[in-house]
Amino acid sequence: MDRAKPATAQCRIRPSIRPATLEDVPSLIEIEERSFLTDRMSARSFRHLVTRARADCIVAAIAGRPVGYAAIFYRMGTEVARLHSLAVDPAAHRAGIGRALLSAAEAAVRRRRIPVLRLAVRRDNRAAVRLYRSFEYREIGSEPAYYADGMAARTREKQLASR
Repeated sequence: MDRAKPATAQCRIRPSIRPATLEDVPSLIEIEERSFLTDRMSARSFRHLVTRARADCIVAAIAGRPVGYAAIFYRMGTEVARLHSLAVDPAAHRAGIGRALLSAAEAAVRRRRIPVLRLAVRRDNRAAVRLYRSFEYREIGSEPAYYADGMAARTREKQLASR
């Protein structure tokens, strides 16, 4: 199947950022398949994510077509939100989509008045590590064999507001 690639690679464009809908799920699955070899979210997981109250799923779209997403989980009784996943279609890499999604994720967490956003990033994902460092996420730990393929994760967090 020939998939059309968004004309975004190597140039910065401003995507539309919006909450994900159930209609986005097929596109989100495509982004998962193109972005991750292991630890992929299923269509069922995305449907639940889009409709549940204690999560946000934010989509970056170009010409109405999703090219990336950020999934944020919230747990009652805690002052920490978790960026569960941030993915950008490889055809749209280096176009500022990840930066736009991370900014939108932080804004969503701030709207809920949660002071800390935490995430785990693959140790070998240099582009993601650079992105999180540029947003001033500090490393707070390491999780050996965190991913299904045995890769370690580095845990990072950012203080978004005073407690």
